[in-house]
Amino acid sequence: MLERSDLQRILREAIVRLPERYRIVVSLRYGGGLSFGEIASTLDLPENTVKTHFQRAKLLLRRELELQV
Repeated sequence: MLERSDLQRILREAIVRLPERYRIVVSLRYGGGLSFGEIASTLDLPENTVKTHFQRAKLLLRRELELQV
């Protein structure tokens, strides 16, 4: 259980370090439970742009977690 809380803390810290455009998309997707279409409407962006931001954020987070864990 301690390992899980450590991983969650590391993930939260990594999300905070994301560029703002990626951090917002990740927060709305996971924190808000919004679909990509809903995020696109909220941010007034094309849905494909939102999906691209999300994929790039995941790549950055994956790299960050590989360095931490």
